Amino acid sequence: MRIGIGISIDGSKAVHDQFRLDHKGNGTFDRVSSKFKKYKNKIDDGIGILSVINIEACPVETVDAFFDLGGTRVDFLLPEANHVKAPFTPENVNYTYGSWLVAAFKAWNENPKKAK
Repeated sequence: MRIGIGISIDGSKAVHDQFRLDHKGNGTFDRVSSKFKKYKNKIDDGIGILSVINIEACPVETVDAFFDLGGTRVDFLLPEANHVKAPFTPENVNYTYGSWLVAAFKAWNENPKKAK
C-alpha cells in the first residue's frame, strides 16, 4: 500500500494568508511553504498540494505559485459546502467554480515549469 502526503496551500502568499491563519492571527504561508520545500524531495513520491479554491484569486497565478514551490501534484477542493449550503460565492467575481477549475487545468498543462 502506498500512502501519500499532502500539504494545504491555497496559492500565493497573499491568497493563502487570507484564510490560513495561526492562533495569533498571523498568516501561515511562510511556515507551510518552507516545510513543503524542505520535504518535497525526501518523500519517495513527493508531496501533493491540497488547495481550497478561492475564485477571487487568479487561477493562473495560483498554479504558478504551486510550480514556484516545486509542486508536481495538486488537488483542488471546493470551499466548505454541502447539499443544503452551496460554497460561498462572492459578488463581482470573474469565475464560477467550474470556469476557475478549467482555467487552472489549462494553466497547469501549459505551464513551462511543468515536469515532462
